[in-house]
Amino acid sequence: MKRMNSEQIELWTTRAKIAERDPWWWLKYFVFTKDEHDKSVRRKPFPPKAIYRVLCRVWRQYQEIFIDKSRQLMITWFFVAMYLHDSLFNYNRRNFFQSKKQEDANAILDRARFIYDGVMELIEPVIGTWLPRVKKVGEKSGSNDRMVFLEVDSIIQAIPQGDDVIPSYTLSGLFSDETSLQPRFEAGYAAAMPAIDRDARFTGVGTSYGNTAAYRIMYCMDEKTRRIKGPNQIDTRTIKRNIFEPPPNSLPANLTPEQLAEARRLWIENKILSLSDEEFDAIPILDLIASTPGIEHWITFEGTSCFSVHYTADPEKDPATEKGRQWVPEAKRRMKSAVRWEQHMEMNHNVSEGRPVISNWDKTIFVPRTTGQEPCYHDDLPLHISFDFGTICCGCAIAQKVPVEEFNMSQLQILDEIILWGSHTPALAEAVVKKLESEFIRSWQNNDIFAYCDPNGNRQEATTSDRSLNSHVKILEAVGIYPDSFPFGVPESTEFMETMFYLKLPDGRPMVILSEQCSYLIQVLGGGLVYPESGKPGYYDKDGQNDHGGDIVRYLINNVFDETDIEGAEVIESDYVRMPIRQTVGQYSSGRVTGYKTIPTGPVKAFNPRQDRFGRRLTEPRQKTRSARRLLTSRYNYVS
Repeated sequence: MKRMNSEQIELWTTRAKIAERDPWWWLKYFVFTKDEHDKSVRRKPFPPKAIYRVLCRVWRQYQEIFIDKSRQLMITWFFVAMYLHDSLFNYNRRNFFQSKKQEDANAILDRARFIYDGVMELIEPVIGTWLPRVKKVGEKSGSNDRMVFLEVDSIIQAIPQGDDVIPSYTLSGLFSDETSLQPRFEAGYAAAMPAIDRDARFTGVGTSYGNTAAYRIMYCMDEKTRRIKGPNQIDTRTIKRNIFEPPPNSLPANLTPEQLAEARRLWIENKILSLSDEEFDAIPILDLIASTPGIEHWITFEGTSCFSVHYTADPEKDPATEKGRQWVPEAKRRMKSAVRWEQHMEMNHNVSEGRPVISNWDKTIFVPRTTGQEPCYHDDLPLHISFDFGTICCGCAIAQKVPVEEFNMSQLQILDEIILWGSHTPALAEAVVKKLESEFIRSWQNNDIFAYCDPNGNRQEATTSDRSLNSHVKILEAVGIYPDSFPFGVPESTEFMETMFYLKLPDGRPMVILSEQCSYLIQVLGGGLVYPESGKPGYYDKDGQNDHGGDIVRYLINNVFDETDIEGAEVIESDYVRMPIRQTVGQYSSGRVTGYKTIPTGPVKAFNPRQDRFGRRLTEPRQKTRSARRLLTSRYNYVS
C-alpha cells in the first residue's frame, strides 16, 4: 500500500476492528486473491459484488449448506476466506478443507495462505500487528497440509475425500470442495454428521452431476428409483418477490429493451452494495435471496439447506449487461463443448459427463422456449410412440410429425416421455395408456397412433407369468398399442439420428425439437456415456442406465423420417465448436455403411438406413388399425 497519513491509518484500523466480527468487511477490505490468467498483478482485491454480500449473510445465518454453482464465480475463494476468518478471530477452531485428493486439498489451503500473507504484507505494515501468527512449515506441527494459528489455538487442515481422518477429531467446520467429483463424498459427509448436529459448520460446494451423492442430497432424490423423495419445505424458485426494483422514473427514458434490462440489473447490484449493514440485515433472508439475480435457495424435504449460484449473479457475466453479452459467446467458444457449457455454467442436470448422443447438442436450440415454437399437441395429427425395454429402466417418447407446408417439409416434435426406474413393461403399458387417455385423448380414441420398439421387443418379458403376455410387444398389444420393429443397424441408424439433429428448416427451426417435459431424454442426448473399454460412440453407459434415451430417440427418428422429409434442409450453426459432421453415403457391405462424406453447408440430401443400396424402401410401417383394446391381466392392476 501507499504511505498513509494518520487519518487513513485510523480508518484502516477501524475497518480491521469491524472485520473481526463482520465477514463482509473482512472480504471487501482485507481479502486478496490471485488470477492465474493475469500476469501483470500479483494480488487482486476480492471483487465486492452483491452476490458475495448475500453469501456473507447466508454464511452467518446457516450452519450447514450445499451450493450448486456455475464455474468461474470465485465461490471456492469466497469460502476459503470465510473459514480463514472463522479460524483467525475465534478460539480453538479446527476446520477442515476436503477435496478429492490430498494435493487438491493442499491447493485449497494454499489459497488461505495467500490471503493471510496478503494481509501480513499489505495491511499489517500500516495498522500494526493484527492477525495471529501462523506456524511455518518445518516448525513443530507446521506442515504443508495445515495452518496452525498460535495465539488462538485454531487449525485449518487439508484432508482427502472419505472418512479416514474426520472421525479422529472433533471438528468445528468442514469445507468440502467439488463434492460431485469425490467418489467417497458420502462417507466423509456421514462422518461429519455427529459434529454438524452439534453446531459445527458444513459447506459443500460443487457443480452437481446426475447421480452423485451430493446431487442426491441437494435434490432429495432416491438413489435406486431416482425419484424425488418429497416436496421442498422452502423454495425461493417459486417465490417472486421484487424488493429491489428501481423507483418509477429513476431510470433514463427512451431506453431500448436491452438498455433497460442492463440499467435495471446494475441498479439492483448497486442497491444491494449501498445498503447500510443495519438495512441489509433487516431484510428477511428469503426476500433477499428471491430478489437477488443469479441465486436461489431451497430447503429439501429432508431439511437440507441448499443454494444455487448461477453465473448471472455476476453482473460482468450476466447477458443483461453489455459486458455479459460480450463474455458469454467468448466463454462458450473457449469451452468448446455445448455439453460442458450446460454442465459447468448453466448447471443443467439433464446432461451427463461423457460423450453425448448428439455431438452438437445445444439445449437452447433443440428445447425451444419461445412461444409458438415449442412443441404442442395437434389433435388432428397422429402420434408416434417409441419404446425401449430394460430391467433397470424402461420408457417411451410420445411425438408428432408436424407438417411445415410452406417448405413441403416436416418437423418432429417430441411432446413427452414416460421413464420408469425399477419397473417393467406391464407398468409402462399402464402408464402409457393413462397418459394417452388424459392428455392425448383424441389420438387415442381414433386409434391414430404409430408405435415403434426395439427389435428385441418380441423376447419374453421375464416379469410376467401369463403365457399369453410372454413378450414386451404382446403386453403392449394387450392394451391396444401395436409397435413395429425394424432391425436397423446400430451404426447406420445412429448416424442418421445425429444427422437429423444437424438439420434445420429453411426458416431456421430445427428438424427435431423436444419439450422441456422430456427431462430424461434431454439428459441422455446431451451427455450420455460410452463404454470406456470400447470407446463406442453414442448412448451407452457402462452400467446400462443411460442407454434407453438414445435408443428411444433412435427408433423414433429412423421410423418417422425418410429421404423425402429432409431434402432442402440446412445445417445448424451455433456458438460451439462442433465435431466434424459426417453423412453416410449409400454404400453398403453386408448391411453396414462403408463410406462417409462431409455435409456441406446449405441444402442437403441425407441418406436413409431403410433403403437398400439401390435406394429402394426396405419396409413400410404397419398401420395400426386394431381398435379393440384388451385389458392387461389383473395381476398388474390395470383398469381400462
